[in-house]
Amino acid sequence: SELRPQELGALAECGLARVIVRRRPRVAVLATGDELVPVDQTPGPGQIRNSNETMLCAQLRRACAEPMPLGIARDERVHLRERIDIGLQADVLVLSGGVSMGEKDLVPSELASAGVRQVFHKANVKPGKPIWFGVLDRGPNSRTLVFGLPGNPVSSMVCFELFVRPALRRMMGISPAES
Repeated sequence: SELRPQELGALAECGLARVIVRRRPRVAVLATGDELVPVDQTPGPGQIRNSNETMLCAQLRRACAEPMPLGIARDERVHLRERIDIGLQADVLVLSGGVSMGEKDLVPSELASAGVRQVFHKANVKPGKPIWFGVLDRGPNSRTLVFGLPGNPVSSMVCFELFVRPALRRMMGISPAES
C-alpha cells in the first residue's frame, strides 16, 4: 500500500532515511467504440458518454496506480491499433469494450497482431463474462499486462475489482489479504 505521512514519520523516527519501495504501476486506460463521446459532450442518437474512462481512472487512483487516460479508440483497425501501441508502453493496459464476439469487437485480434499473448478470454462471472487477459513480453524483465474489460460500466467495474486490482496489488508486492 501507499506510504502515508504517519508511516513516513515512523520510519524517520526509527532513523530509516531510505527505504526500498516499488513505484506505482503506470496504467493506460483506453475506451473503445464508435458510440462513445467524451464526457463533456452531449451524446447524439445512438451515442453514450465515455464514463468508463472516468470510473477506471478513479479505481486506479484508489488502487495507488498511476492512470494514463488515452481517450476513445474508434471501431477501426488502424485507429484502434495506434491507441493500443501507445497503451502497450505502460506497465498495464486496460481497455473497455470491444472484447465480446460481435462484428465490431476488434480488440482481441488487434492485441494479437500487436504481439500480445492471450492468457484467457471469458470467465464464468456475471457481470463480466467476456473479459480478456494477455501479456506482451517486451524483453528480459519487461512486460505489459493487458486487460480487456467489457464495455458495460457495471461489468467493467466488477472485472476491475476481480482481476485488475489483484494484479496491481501483486505488482506492488502487496499480499491479496492485506488491505
